[in-house]
Amino acid sequence: MKRQGPTNTANSSKREYCDLVKGSWVPDPRPPQYTNSSCRYIQGHQNCMKNGRPDTGFMYWKWQPQQCDLPRIDAQAFLIAMRNRSMTFAGDSIARNQFQSLLCILSQVEVPDHTYNAPDDRDNIYVFRTYDFTVAIYWSPYLVHVEDKDITWPDNKTQSVAHIHVDKLDRAWTDRISGVDILQISTGQWWFKRGLFLKGNKPMGGHICDGWKECEKEIGFADPYRLAIHSLLKNSLSIPGYTGTTILRSFAPDHFEGGAWDSGGRCVRTTPGGVSISSLTNWMYEIQTEEFQNVTGAMSESEKQRIKLLDITNLAQIRADGHPDVYMKFQPFSKEMKQPPQKDCLHWCLPGPIDTWNDLLVESLHDKIHNY
Repeated sequence: MKRQGPTNTANSSKREYCDLVKGSWVPDPRPPQYTNSSCRYIQGHQNCMKNGRPDTGFMYWKWQPQQCDLPRIDAQAFLIAMRNRSMTFAGDSIARNQFQSLLCILSQVEVPDHTYNAPDDRDNIYVFRTYDFTVAIYWSPYLVHVEDKDITWPDNKTQSVAHIHVDKLDRAWTDRISGVDILQISTGQWWFKRGLFLKGNKPMGGHICDGWKECEKEIGFADPYRLAIHSLLKNSLSIPGYTGTTILRSFAPDHFEGGAWDSGGRCVRTTPGGVSISSLTNWMYEIQTEEFQNVTGAMSESEKQRIKLLDITNLAQIRADGHPDVYMKFQPFSKEMKQPPQKDCLHWCLPGPIDTWNDLLVESLHDKIHNY
């Protein structure tokens, strides 16, 4: 992922390319751009400070690329540059986590109108009226079409399992992006669940085929995931009415140590570093980057200008300190809590390291966001 950085030419508005991915986290004395008091869009399970997290040092780091500086979003300048335009996020709860981070940053300039809120709260649209800038989030954890259908176990008991069409994009978001200027898509952890995969409406096989009758062949999730990423990248630019720029956000790692999410794993670090990238995270990341190269390599130059990779995997891997852990719940060690506290080492505290993803997103879009 590259952006154009300032040249050394006096009074020049041109920007030269800089690799934003290669770098390190360095201490930053500046406070976050918002707090849990100044932003109303933080969900309870990501409101780490309100929930009692005792340390604050995780908020005082910045990503420093090797060749240039990564500026924070200038919220007002961004809103001015995005006047009469729109941005959409499509994905799972981590996409929503990033969406809410962006809302928090921008709402320090203007509180947007909440123009749509789905009954299940998964789809939301906000409009910054002064700037006529619309930002939306649509729930689509696989990004491709999924049908929840019953499967049958040997004892004839049934269970609902996702039937995932790897070559069909999910209309939950494709039907709603006509005229959108910037589209960010992301999908990851939901592919680890039990599922049956289909291509051309015909079953390919399944993942976790542990006895259910409809799954005739265990194929795992990697090949279906690769096909889905390929389909997403290849077809997203030809969705009717959509002429904007598509950004694929790379895989977001978790940081459970000492066990998995359901077997005692926790994330108690208070400074960056210390957790090696897992083979699973690396696997997912490689699939995404390989397919991005495969698909864009076959595109015309004009098509290549409309598609980008937001590469956050490795810089996010370093930030094991940025998750809620037990502070996904209010005062998790209070006497009123009768059950052992849950832990969240997948989503991110707000404010926190995920704010940097939006800095990277905006900085990588300089060729699309004029006058910013």
